[in-house]
Amino acid sequence: MKDTGSAISVPVGDATKGHVFNALGKPLDVDKVDADTYWPIHRPPPAFDQLESKTEMFVTGIKVIDSCSRPTCRAARLACSAALAWARPSLSRK
Repeated sequence: MKDTGSAISVPVGDATKGHVFNALGKPLDVDKVDADTYWPIHRPPPAFDQLESKTEMFVTGIKVIDSCSRPTCRAARLACSAALAWARPSLSRK
């Protein structure tokens, strides 16, 4: 580890589609991603008037989460799937 004095930044944009990243923004399936833009993981939220109020289906591919009968907001479903992904390795330990 080396202290660079800057925040952890992750790549964003079309170059990241289809790739898997760790928590530090490093790709796990390829050596390098040629992204034009990097955003810090801690940044100010968007303004309230820029948020969308529509509810849409967010398919995660995990049956337990996708089988919910009513559509939930995207952030709530994403948080639930992230918690499940975090818990899954610990459940498989002996």
